Parts: sequence; C-alpha cells; structure tokens
Amino acid sequence: MNTGLIYAQKERTLVAELQDTQRKLFKLVVDRRLVHALRVQEKAWSQYKVAECDVIGELSGGGGSWPSTKAVECEMNLTSQRLHRMRDAVRCVRRVSASGIWDEKAQCLYQLAPLAVPLEK
Repeated sequence: MNTGLIYAQKERTLVAELQDTQRKLFKLVVDRRLVHALRVQEKAWSQYKVAECDVIGELSGGGGSWPSTKAVECEMNLTSQRLHRMRDAVRCVRRVSASGIWDEKAQCLYQLAPLAVPLEK
C-alpha cells in the first residue's frame, strides 16, 4: 500500500506540472479554435488515462491493493509521458514562433496526438 501512496503523490505532482505546461502552451497558440480543441483533447486524454490504467491494474492479477497500485503506477507513467510531449511541444512552438510559419508550429503539436499519427513502416 505504501508503494501506491508514493505513486499517487508523484502522480499529483506530475498532474500539476502538466497543467502548468498546458497553460504555457495555450498562451503560445493564439488560434482560439485550436486552443479549444487542445482543451477538449486534454479532457479526453485524462479520461482515457484512467480507463487504460484500470485495465492495467486488473491485468496485474494481484489481490488486495495490488491492482490499484498498478493502476496508479500506470497513471503516473502515462502522465509523465504526456508531460514530456507537452514540454517538447512548448519548446518547439517557442523555437519556431519567430519564423511565423504556422506549418512549422502545427508540426510541433502533432506529438500531442500520437494515436492519430500512423506508424512508419
């Protein structure tokens, strides 16, 4: 149970960092429709994360608190991955903002939709 509590605390810290990074990104992206779409996507991603990690917890096959521990570990890992992508997007948008070329900024944001981008063969 202690492990689950440690994971939960780390998850809360990561979520706070993710929200802060999102605010930075939303300020950099001036298109209101795109900001709205990113907000909707983030809400859906949060719901996906919980559902995905519930499956992972159940797949652990453990008893007692083990499924919830594995689920919160999964949430922590997915949030960490999302934060990494979000930070990369912020850095990328800042880097290309000086050029003013939207296509380059759009490329920065594709990493926030990894399930929609086809795998390379």
